[in-house]
Formats: sequence, structure tokens, C-alpha cells
Amino acid sequence: MPQDYCPDVHERLSLYKRFAGTVDFSELMGLREELVDRFGDLPDQAKSFYETHRLRLEMSGFGIKKIDATPSSIQIQFIPNPPIDPMKIIQLIQSSKNIPHRLRLEMSGFGIKKIDATPSSIQIQFIPNPPIDPMKIIQLIQSSKNIQLNGQDKLKVLPPKERDFEKLEQRLDFIRKILRSLNESAMLTTAQAN
Repeated sequence: MPQDYCPDVHERLSLYKRFAGTVDFSELMGLREELVDRFGDLPDQAKSFYETHRLRLEMSGFGIKKIDATPSSIQIQFIPNPPIDPMKIIQLIQSSKNIPHRLRLEMSGFGIKKIDATPSSIQIQFIPNPPIDPMKIIQLIQSSKNIQLNGQDKLKVLPPKERDFEKLEQRLDFIRKILRSLNESAMLTTAQAN
């Protein structure tokens, strides 16, 4: 919040804490109304602050831990084991018209630290002790000469043919196949743990 909107630093800190502690929309709306009553109409920075907390509440049921938005990108970080099918994330990316040339996903809740997909290769890095059956990874490597270990926590996938990863859709299809295979393993490992 801008200093000229709420000049007292202690008051601003108190408001930040109260906004961060909101757990439902009625409480958040009440704080917004309080701001307007005490300090007047919300300037753009205060509107942005309010909308950030509104978005936080809207996203809480999706297993989203953090959203970072900059002019060049939006990064979404999920909690461990989010209630979202990883295939839905891939489908969302595939259906978007504003996909970058390079795709980078971080899916630690699914046992994957990050996926980096370029026209020359796909790199999949796992978190420590991922909920994935190691035999599934070995079978995946053995089933294709284009999939190889790249260190102790990474898989490197080369395009089967020279131009197979040229288009984003091709890379997404290949990622989808790998995630299906690994996701089945993760579901089995989770079920065995329960």
C-alpha cells in the first residue's frame, strides 16, 4: 500500500497482517470496506494488493502455494501432492495461444522438480525421494533409446527424429506420455503407503 494512502507504517504493517490472515471472501471484503471508510478510494497499488489476496483465496482450493507474476512470465508453485491432475496442467498449456518457445514446468508435488523442454531436448529433474517407483523410471529408459539418465536426478529425452520436438505440441505430447507413465507409478506408490 502506498505511504501517501496509509501514512502510518505501523498501521500499514497491521493491515498487511490482517489481509494475510483472511480466510474467506467476506472477511476480505470487510477489510476492503474498512480501507475505503478510513482512507478513501483505493489507489491502484492498494487495488493490486487487495486483488492479490482475493486471488490467493480463490486459488487456495487448487493446491497452489505461490504465484509470481512479472511482465515477462507467470510462475505457479503447487503444494506437495496438489489436488490437480498433472495432465490437466499440460492440457491447459497446450490449449493456450501464448506459449513460449521454451517450456519450463515445476511440479514438485508430483515428484518432479522441473521440466525444461526445448526443440533439442526435454530435461526432467526429480525432487529428492520422489513418490515414483524407480523401476518405472528404469523401464522408461529401457523402452526407448532416446531417454537416458542425465545425473542421479534427471532424465534427458532426445527427439526420436530430427524435428520431432520442433513444435511445442510435439514436446507436450511427449511430456504427456512420460507423465502418464510416471503418474501411474506415483499413484501406486501413494496407494501402497496408505
